[in-house]
Amino acid sequence: MKEETLKPLCVYVHIPFCLSKCAYCDFLSFSYKDCTACGDRAKYVDALCLEIGNSAKKLAGYCVSTIYFGGGTPTVLEIDEIEKITKRLQTHYKIDKNAEITIEANPETCDFEKLEALCKMGFNRISFGVQSWNDKLLKRLGREHTAQTAKQAISDARLAGFDNISIDLMFALPGQSIEDWRQTLDKTIVFLPEHISCYGLTVEDGTPMSLESGLVLPSDEEDRKMYSVAKEILEHAGYIHYEISNFSKENRHSRHNTNYWTGGDYIGFGLGAHSFIDGKRFSNIDNFDEYNCSCFENGYTEIDPCKLTRRECIEEFVILGLRLRAGICEREFAARFGEDIMTVFSAQVQKYVSQGLICRGNGRIFLTDGGINISNKIFVDFLQ
Repeated sequence: MKEETLKPLCVYVHIPFCLSKCAYCDFLSFSYKDCTACGDRAKYVDALCLEIGNSAKKLAGYCVSTIYFGGGTPTVLEIDEIEKITKRLQTHYKIDKNAEITIEANPETCDFEKLEALCKMGFNRISFGVQSWNDKLLKRLGREHTAQTAKQAISDARLAGFDNISIDLMFALPGQSIEDWRQTLDKTIVFLPEHISCYGLTVEDGTPMSLESGLVLPSDEEDRKMYSVAKEILEHAGYIHYEISNFSKENRHSRHNTNYWTGGDYIGFGLGAHSFIDGKRFSNIDNFDEYNCSCFENGYTEIDPCKLTRRECIEEFVILGLRLRAGICEREFAARFGEDIMTVFSAQVQKYVSQGLICRGNGRIFLTDGGINISNKIFVDFLQ
């Protein structure tokens, strides 16, 4: 098959290990130390490589445009384990020469030697989970690193050769003031990262933080003020606010995540990973032992395949598209679904335009700043 006929594909690789579980985390992850001691970590890497290899045949019509190692904390793995996985991808898949290849990292799991090895391996983007520059807040969150550890990791990443660094930050933390948040943003800008993500803390049921007695979080008003402060400071510093929670320098948006928001195809490898190919959604087994056994015995772990209905595809396209500041292109909607978006969602669009929460202009429909503040409420209104 000629290269020009290949369809673009984004690849996600799930590494479910962390040094420790953060107080707010409900992600599918486990203790690195426990899994290493019993041999499960090495077994998982082998199982993951089997899944990657055995999935190649059904994805022969694609060219990989982005690869994203997420978790968990991918950088808890040894370099030879990460290299084993990347070589498996390189061996079995056509990867675009300009592919964006990202790895998530926590500062305490990186030193210069590891970062340099990652660069040489082909990773050209790294996303650090910094969250805060306040050691007291980091401890409250259950993070293993300190502000100084984060500074060193970012500095080492630059020296190692990374020219595309993303920093994750969290706001609306227990005990966090608006001034604390301003200082976090100001300290982040000093490092000139190409990308910054700002997420409000969500306390999930069943996490240590949700069970904490007397937990006091900033009010909704303070939460929205912190979000507004982030926009103000980051846009003033030259960052483009391209998605509800994400800011980047020119042409340094996350291509991988943008593919999710624009309805592109993606494949997820690893425990509990999700995929979307040709309108079909499916996921992997999310039980650790069952995943490993299925890979070794069957070579795959796909479960719950589901072909989305036309209506589901339309709703997902609109809701994900509205997350982007550029919003939805009306012409693209018509080309994809064969009808005008105002035929399908006239009532919703007109309702929120009249309230100043959605703007329609230049062939696009997008949320205003006020609309972003109640985006979840608006999204629900677009669901059948």
